[in-house]
Amino acid sequence: MDIYGQIAKTVKEIVGGKETIIFPAEVKSVDGATCSVMIGKLQLSDVRLRSVINDKEDQVLITPAVGSQVLVADLSNGAFRDLAVLTYSEPEKIEIKIGQMEVCLSGEKISVKKGAINLFDLLDGLLTQILALTVPTGTGPSGTPVNASEFTQIKTKLGQIME
Repeated sequence: MDIYGQIAKTVKEIVGGKETIIFPAEVKSVDGATCSVMIGKLQLSDVRLRSVINDKEDQVLITPAVGSQVLVADLSNGAFRDLAVLTYSEPEKIEIKIGQMEVCLSGEKISVKKGAINLFDLLDGLLTQILALTVPTGTGPSGTPVNASEFTQIKTKLGQIME
């Protein structure tokens, strides 16, 4: 038996010989970690966006855009009661949480946090302090940095991509 035959045999043994049904669908709405999809004229609700639903806080959650195409697997072997999205044609947002670290990526901005510490706030605060920087000299305090406008541009661009 070749390697592909061995893989097929092993998978069939794991799932008890039953086949998982996989089908394309259109996303109609999203509600937290679930969505509703359309297959032709049939709407299916409570389709999971994560294959495993548990109370653990560590997770990866990909939110599809409404109107986009997804591949859905029927994890209940034809009963259509345990449905989960496998792949996404158009993700709207990706959220990752591992321990205290959180990363959220959308089509507009990225957010990186560790507990209450937000990377954007740290960088914004750093640039604010650089812009306010004065240095004591023999004739009194210096003025603001000569390249303050460049720091202001960096601060503006940072606000356009981070939150």
